[in-house]
Amino acid sequence: FSITMEPLFLAWSSYRRRRFQRCADICSKLLSESPYDQAAWSLKTRALTEMVYIDEVEVDQEGIADMMLDESSIAQVARPGTSLRLPGTSQGAAPTPAVRPMTQSGRPVTGFVRPSTLSALFVYYKLFGQTSSLCQS
Repeated sequence: FSITMEPLFLAWSSYRRRRFQRCADICSKLLSESPYDQAAWSLKTRALTEMVYIDEVEVDQEGIADMMLDESSIAQVARPGTSLRLPGTSQGAAPTPAVRPMTQSGRPVTGFVRPSTLSALFVYYKLFGQTSSLCQS
């Protein structure tokens, strides 16, 4: 008494174990007996395709020079003066006046002048050389 597998399942088992030539041979034998068996045709074409499959990962292997000279890599060391971990920079504290200059009143210099303030009138006077009608009233 011997146990034999059905040929299509044997071919599928060979395919799953990556024995593609054996799978294609079994499917060819099945197709010689029944040429319209779609399962055998499908499995045979998959096996033949896998036999000639080229893994693109192996083709695209980078050399050591390509890895070392990668243009899109991130710098390993911070640029001078930009690191927040250095002792000279302020961690968690407010910026120093050298980083953010302050006016005499203690406000940060923003480059914008608020309207209807003495600074706005001073800028107007410096630009136009005359006092505004707002100053005279």
